[in-house]
Amino acid sequence: MKNQDRKHQELAYQAERSLQIKNVQPTPKNVIERYRETKLWRFVPKEYVFKVLGNLNGKIICDLGCGEGVITSQLAKFGAQVTAVDISPDLIEIAERRAVLDEVRSHIKFIIGDVEKLRLPENKFDFLLAYEVLHHIDIPSILPKIIASLKPYGKAIIVEPIACSPVLQKLRIITPIKIDGGTHDRQLNIEDLKLILSYFGNYEITYFRLFGRLERLFPRGGYMNKIVMLSLSVIDRVILNNFPFLWKFCGIVVIVGTKFKTTDYIS
Repeated sequence: MKNQDRKHQELAYQAERSLQIKNVQPTPKNVIERYRETKLWRFVPKEYVFKVLGNLNGKIICDLGCGEGVITSQLAKFGAQVTAVDISPDLIEIAERRAVLDEVRSHIKFIIGDVEKLRLPENKFDFLLAYEVLHHIDIPSILPKIIASLKPYGKAIIVEPIACSPVLQKLRIITPIKIDGGTHDRQLNIEDLKLILSYFGNYEITYFRLFGRLERLFPRGGYMNKIVMLSLSVIDRVILNNFPFLWKFCGIVVIVGTKFKTTDYIS
């Protein structure tokens, strides 16, 4: 599929999706406290991300591919100044409404734009978060911009679905599994990960969802689903700590890459 056609389809999909999530509500207090405390950071990718972010008071963050602004508002609630970018004007509109309801609109700058064409300011951000974004786009077109936009010693936090086992890749081809509902979703492979890591001189990489993949076999929502999901996540961490070579069978990766100085990126 041509790149432009793919983006047109993505915009149409997100416009339709925005109609389903238009009834925005303020972020519940218990959700804010969950990501403030990050008690389950060893097991849950999003809590791990907030654990890495730490104290956000006064920090400047770019939320790339912010979607409907769920994480954007949470970052702002914790004291960050956020630049939130997304290609979909419909989702940005929802994100703005959410920010108003969460009383953090003044802490967020929203930008509607194609991340592949966007010119990010250099040496500006303490953190740049790309949460399930890179598998939608051409990675070499955006990673140099990401790193250049970070302050010296700033961090890029990248969360992505992965399929690094040839067996799992074949199973996905035979029986495709929707990742997040997009029009052209894919999972990153080993070569994609090598490419991403090659842009950073220093990085940490953490894998999630080994047996946690089985969670999708259970009915979504409800108390039992949460128990099953947490139990599988705990089992994952125990197994991966003892048998780290099983990372190839995981479904989610979190990469934290550090920019050392202004010239530490590939142009």
